[in-house]
Amino acid sequence: MHKVSFNFTCLRPVAFYAQLCNQYIADTRFDFSAGFNNNRYFLEVEATEPQLAALADEIAAKFLYSIWLSYVDVSVIKNRKGSKKPLAHAELNISYCSECQPQMVNAADANFLKLDLVCPHCHGHERINTLEQSMAPQDLIAIAARLKNNSSISLRSSGSTDISFESSSNLSLSLQPFAKNAGQQHILICNPQHLSQYFAVQHYHTLALSSLEKPRLKLMSADAAVLSDVTAANKHQVKCKVQPTLTDSYYQVSFANSRLLMALADQLNNIGIDWVYIDINDSVSADTHNDLLKPLTKSRAKPSVTRINNAWVEVASNHQFSIHGASPLHDDAQYKHYEASWNNKQIHCRISAADNTTFTGMTETGITATRMTETGIDAASCAMHAGLLNLSEAVLSQIATRMLSTQTLAATDKQSITSATVYFSHDNPSVVITQNKQQKITQFLRLPTFEQHGADIIAQLQHEESKVLAKFTQAFPQQINQLALTTLVKASDNIQHFIGLAAMLILDDEALNQLTTIDAKADAFHALAQQYHGNNAPRIDFPLCSENDYRSINWRRTFASLMSFKLAGANPAILAFGFFDSLADYLSNWLDHLEQQQGIDAVVLAGNDLVYNVLAERLCMRLQKNYPLVVNHQLDLDGANIAIGGLYLAKRRGLR
Repeated sequence: MHKVSFNFTCLRPVAFYAQLCNQYIADTRFDFSAGFNNNRYFLEVEATEPQLAALADEIAAKFLYSIWLSYVDVSVIKNRKGSKKPLAHAELNISYCSECQPQMVNAADANFLKLDLVCPHCHGHERINTLEQSMAPQDLIAIAARLKNNSSISLRSSGSTDISFESSSNLSLSLQPFAKNAGQQHILICNPQHLSQYFAVQHYHTLALSSLEKPRLKLMSADAAVLSDVTAANKHQVKCKVQPTLTDSYYQVSFANSRLLMALADQLNNIGIDWVYIDINDSVSADTHNDLLKPLTKSRAKPSVTRINNAWVEVASNHQFSIHGASPLHDDAQYKHYEASWNNKQIHCRISAADNTTFTGMTETGITATRMTETGIDAASCAMHAGLLNLSEAVLSQIATRMLSTQTLAATDKQSITSATVYFSHDNPSVVITQNKQQKITQFLRLPTFEQHGADIIAQLQHEESKVLAKFTQAFPQQINQLALTTLVKASDNIQHFIGLAAMLILDDEALNQLTTIDAKADAFHALAQQYHGNNAPRIDFPLCSENDYRSINWRRTFASLMSFKLAGANPAILAFGFFDSLADYLSNWLDHLEQQQGIDAVVLAGNDLVYNVLAERLCMRLQKNYPLVVNHQLDLDGANIAIGGLYLAKRRGLR
């Protein structure tokens, strides 16, 4: 007989794993025990070697992959650390699993397209709405046929001509793009086997899409990936596509996360449709749970995630949750529609109906309420506090090693951690800040603020970089004309607008004519960078300067550098990659200088502009050589983390 522990180490709690552990605890075949510690689920059992081999296969099949799963191992143990006590967990948010899904899509099975099929493993039947309960197989087949014939179909809560859907949701499927003002189109994959024909994907993308969470991923279209260099294999791949070309640079892509969508996707696949555009209102009602002590809200909203330092992190949270947290400076804090509060060592974050865009309640004088963004570094400071909250043992060990400590940092020593935070956000000032041992926070760098009108941007270039601008205008008049006609929504200081403006200097005439928004131009620029897979790239200049009484980047010199390389005939993809690679290199060098001056024990990464993967990858590649990198995977990049960090912001509350 051997005593072993099956271990599942996660980045954040996974409710489905806890439920499976509870099911095994109740299993009478063997003497199971289980536990959860430091985000690690462990299932203990004693059995013979053949029995353990069979159990290992069974457990591997049942413990479906989660995007929050970081490590799996099996260890031989002498003494048990678990118990028979069921593990507490949040409410499950899974509609189907590998046990019930095959039955519902097998035409020869008695449960074919039976959406209310009882599943003792995932309990997905408990999370179907009244529409799904009433749908017969022929209804689903008819919906798929109607979509193919009419190109679009809507499932709504009212209207006699449309199929009814539950009152809190609006769902539309279409073979044509939806009219939109901003953002990427959302695509539901019907045939996972053809995913790589339409999108540039790595194995970890496919794993994430098929995971328990069924997240949304921002993926580059395969057509954008082969624009500049179409190989023979790629030509054949494009030729074999069943559906039209995907013309945008990026799309939000996901697999079905409900039984209804899963069944429809299977039926659409059967009639030759690989994917459909999907428009769904996945907002969370403020009335879902008023009691913050209750578990996660019952919501099918797909999390939008991105990959940073080889692990997934949520971009913006769309659910309420609770995490452990030390005693804060404030009992509550708000940011946009996130409301954070602290009670009995637990931080609770809920989603409210109102968007508190004018709230901070955190001011220098404590006399008047003001916007968080006006103080410059408050949002980044909140991101820093949230990032350093509940550091993992692995990160603490790294920091202790860097601090030449022989032991992992004790809780009382965590306040002595010096840090730098790189906060690149589309919604708040993008800055690099530092915190010293006295917990004093200082802004080192703020991204440049661009004028709203392109003509004013050109005027500044004319003032400082007249020679290269004159040559560039003569050689590429269309690019300068596009820049002159550009109007930003507001004066901005973020990566998205930085690269969107840079794109107007790099993209060709045809691309510029097709792309109507600064966001789309930024995506096209990033797609170019993502296409380049070499190791060498031009060194783009990012010199420091003083701007509006703070340290910033001389963007005029950056653009002059891009124009010079463009005039010299450099490949646009290499230039785009060089932009991100050079920026990451400059940032790394600046942090090295700061480390020599005041010490940096760790670097926190946060902000929703880190969804630009090339920037995130190049940053992590350089920074991790010298610093432990901190990304709080229990929180998001930009949203709930700002509200939660606000609980620890050392500023007095203003009047509301």
